[in-house]
Amino acid sequence: MSIKTGLGNSTTEQPTPIQSTMIVQPIDIYPSIDSIMDINNTFKITTINVSGLNTILKQEQVLNYMKINKISCLIVTETKLQTASAKMIYKDFKDITTWWSCDDDNHFLTGVRIIMNNDYAKYVIKKDIIEGQALKLTYKDEILEFYTKLEEILTVEKKLQAKIVCVGDFNASYDTAIA
Repeated sequence: MSIKTGLGNSTTEQPTPIQSTMIVQPIDIYPSIDSIMDINNTFKITTINVSGLNTILKQEQVLNYMKINKISCLIVTETKLQTASAKMIYKDFKDITTWWSCDDDNHFLTGVRIIMNNDYAKYVIKKDIIEGQALKLTYKDEILEFYTKLEEILTVEKKLQAKIVCVGDFNASYDTAIA
């Protein structure tokens, strides 16, 4: 059997649609015994490129995004802030802690901010800042300086048997990086 459809003077035949039934069985999924975790006590890390954090509206949107998605730690890249304004943003919020890195001479292209719930921020004991961006991969010399600094940090943390999460803005310009 076919269904005839036509538009204007043309007519085409299409096969009759086949009806199928799919059996859906509920499946209970449990965490493995080897990696039991408390689902209510998870640590969600997210990164977002905001392309500027200079307006109150965008600052509020970032916090709303964090709250709606239940994010514990939000890494915000390309904040494009100068130090003076970075110090003021979120300073009156009591349930979060923020850290930032700005390059006042090049603020239109850089800037990283970490926003963390105080439940987790209280465990932070040290911060290392690479000016402007935690990761700036523009020139060969800066790449070497970055990896040297990163290696130093990882060496110290490895001795402490720390669990490490390394994040940043990896917008590398490969033309200059490999020159």
